[in-house]
Amino acid sequence: MHFNAKDKRGKRYHNYIVIEDSGKRLSGSIVWKCLCDCGEYFKVASHNFKNTKRCRKCRNEYLRNLNTIHGHSSNISGRSYTYYSWQSMKRRISEKRKGYENIEICERWMVFENFLEDMGERPEGMTLDRINGSKGYSPSNCRWATPKEQARNRKNKLNENKVKNIRQLIGKMKIKEIAKRFNVSEITIYNIKNNKIWIGV
Repeated sequence: MHFNAKDKRGKRYHNYIVIEDSGKRLSGSIVWKCLCDCGEYFKVASHNFKNTKRCRKCRNEYLRNLNTIHGHSSNISGRSYTYYSWQSMKRRISEKRKGYENIEICERWMVFENFLEDMGERPEGMTLDRINGSKGYSPSNCRWATPKEQARNRKNKLNENKVKNIRQLIGKMKIKEIAKRFNVSEITIYNIKNNKIWIGV
């Protein structure tokens, strides 16, 4: 089994710092002992750094403060806009709407509290958008976007050849210039550069 042996000691992720290797392994990854900003020690596996933002104690407090459903700006139904976006996402998939037949929601996001923790409150004037339209709903493939950004994303869907060309241009051209050439947002280029989307291409 392959272990991720890269030393993470002293590195900060979200609201905590990595202290040391705990000596345990989970799904082929090192389980690290971490120190939350609140002073609590807890453990995180290497492959979970991206989705783990705080210790369990702080996570529970964070969710209580958000008040899950009614703690946001409410729409006319009494539900928060964030909760409405989560429900709409699930409905599109469960009803197999056109264009969503092969799209899935990651298991973590079947629970609203997890979706809320990963995405935060929905900003005014924005809705949930999949960065790569051929992939499902997950923390690495979703963002809050304006209607204009979503329209541009749908109009200019990237494919493997375009992504390969983008990767070749990164470092040779400015991010802004590459984004303009392919008519995509600069954040899309940054995400490709940092292997947050189109991983392996």
